[in-house]
Amino acid sequence: MSNIMAAIGIQQLKKFKKFAIKRKQIALAYDKLLSSNQNILSLKRDYENVVPHIYVVRVNGLMDRDGLREAMFNEGVEIGVHYNPNHFLTFFKSNNDIVLPVTEKIYKEIISLPIHPDISNNDVEYVISTLKKLLPFYSNNAK
Repeated sequence: MSNIMAAIGIQQLKKFKKFAIKRKQIALAYDKLLSSNQNILSLKRDYENVVPHIYVVRVNGLMDRDGLREAMFNEGVEIGVHYNPNHFLTFFKSNNDIVLPVTEKIYKEIISLPIHPDISNNDVEYVISTLKKLLPFYSNNAK
């Protein structure tokens, strides 16, 4: 790490408590806005002991994650994909005969919603309303 990067890191660490509170607030807002949608499953989180650095959800029946990502991006929302299954990682590639159908199905249905300290409550609402609006085009279960 360079001295400049270290200096930036030290300054950012001074803001950790403020950032942690904000991230928890955003995650709780997502939880609340998604609680009524049976097809968007949020993960159980321990907000007492963990600060969410990403907000992963599973969209039951998601058929075209890349299409959804592009459509969300076109609406000004960047969603991500994290947590590749281990058997897809380079370390395990030598054993190509591994097939984990449940893992692979779930992997195709997970997305990460934006979560960072600069997101406002209006942004959170926009992310969820946009996701709900677009899901019927990319999921076989979305209503």
